[in-house]
Amino acid sequence: MVAGRDIRPGLKAHRARLLVAARESFARGGFDGTTMEGVARAAGATKPTLYAHFGSKRQLFDATVDAECERLLDFLFAAYGRALAGSPSQLMRACIGEAFAYADRSPNGFKLLFRSARSARDAELVEDTIQRITARVTEIVERELKAAGRPDHERARMQAAAIVGVSHHAVLQEAVEPTADREAAIDFAASFASGGFFATLPPKRGVA
Repeated sequence: MVAGRDIRPGLKAHRARLLVAARESFARGGFDGTTMEGVARAAGATKPTLYAHFGSKRQLFDATVDAECERLLDFLFAAYGRALAGSPSQLMRACIGEAFAYADRSPNGFKLLFRSARSARDAELVEDTIQRITARVTEIVERELKAAGRPDHERARMQAAAIVGVSHHAVLQEAVEPTADREAAIDFAASFASGGFFATLPPKRGVA
């Protein structure tokens, strides 16, 4: 029956299309160089429709950053889950390699989050996203430490922060100055991270 039909999925899909158009527009033109009319045109919508969904350009920008942060988390966490059955070195490579993969598959999303001028609110959101990634990597490293018979949450947290930091800055550097051999760069960073992981394993508890 039409009267009872749930139209929310359709509205959600329409909102998603608006956010995709906004992501591409803000990444290309920045906040100041992007207009609501231009975003609406890119989405195949009208400006009144865009304002009805988001209210203002600032609200649209904030919503676009929100959506891209969630997209990044979904992408990385799915990849981490697939890598859990691998060796520690494979896990390290997944943590680093998937950061590069996200930047490759969503260059404008990456630019929006990490290279565009943002408000203090957006900067806090991106930082919170990085912390959520670090927390997930902490769980992975802690799992490996426990499997090695050397559980240590603080060590896992510090190692995860190092892995995420290496990934983040390596991808930023790649965006500015691409390497000739991407796979070799990922292998080097993963080797550095996994080597540091094994080299910094704490002594087994109870061992003098």
